This record gives sequence, structure tokens and C-alpha cells, in this order.
Amino acid sequence: PEMIATAKNLEKAKVDFILIPCNTAHYFLPQLQKSLSVPVVDMIEEVAAEILKRFPEVERVGLIATTGSIKSGVYHRIFKKRGLKIITPDEKQQLIVMEAIYGKEGIKAGEFEKPGQKVIDVAQNLIKKGAQLIVAGCTEISLILKKEDITVPVIDPLEILARVAVSKALGPE
Repeated sequence: PEMIATAKNLEKAKVDFILIPCNTAHYFLPQLQKSLSVPVVDMIEEVAAEILKRFPEVERVGLIATTGSIKSGVYHRIFKKRGLKIITPDEKQQLIVMEAIYGKEGIKAGEFEKPGQKVIDVAQNLIKKGAQLIVAGCTEISLILKKEDITVPVIDPLEILARVAVSKALGPE
């Protein structure tokens, strides 16, 4: 309800489109879009499209995200439709991801070095399990996992969303 109320305010402000930079919040996107006349950019769809465009050979994608994003299937549904298989951390590794994000010495607490190394270790584990690239599927993960940290490409949904926003704002050339 709060997302709908906020989006309605944006709609009243006559925005051309809405962006949601939170991965987990995309779970509510279908419900949100039904309540609005202004389009909401689907960041997860844009990520899938980008992967298929830039890395057409990729079939197995490692996803580092919050437990909520993983359990809600926001990436799984869209990627499966596009023929992409998602590899997620096992239960122990997922706890490490959550600690890196929300822990006392986590990203949300302003720490980057210790949680960064933990996330790199999780990414390397996903690569060992067959991931051909890694999606930084949480805003905080985008802050610390960089392409130079691992041996496969890192996809940053926020970067993709920013490029889509600029492209939409500038309109057709």
C-alpha cells in the first residue's frame, strides 16, 4: 500500500515513468503497475535483457541477493522465461550474504572491506557451482562487488537501471 501511495504521488506529479532501485521491491511490481497509468520500469526484465544481449552464451547466472529476493523468486520467474538458470548460495553462504548486508559490521552499517571479502567469497563459490556471471541482486551488493573482484562478469542492476532511465529521459534520437 505504501508503494502504491508513493507511486500515485509521482503519477500526480506527471512523471513519465517510475524507477524502483530496490531488487526485492520488484516482487510487488505487478500489483503496483495495475494501480497506475504511468509505466514502471521493470529492472529485473532489463537485467535479463542486458545479459542476453551482452552475454548470449551465458546459461547459468549466479545471484547474490537478500533472502527475501531469492525466496520471492523475483529473478527466478523472469530469468526462467528467458532461458537463464539461476544459481543461488546454499543456506550457509546465504547467511553470510545477509550478515554482509545487515550485520553489525555490514554494508548498511557503513562497512565495506570485511563484507566485501565475504561477498567475493560467496561469488567465487557460485562460480565453482557453474555460474558464468554474477548478478549483484541487492543495492548493497552493487556497492561492493566489482568486475575486477572475480573471474566472470558482474552485472549491476542499478547501473542498468540508470542507463535505461537516461535513455528513456532523452527519448528517441
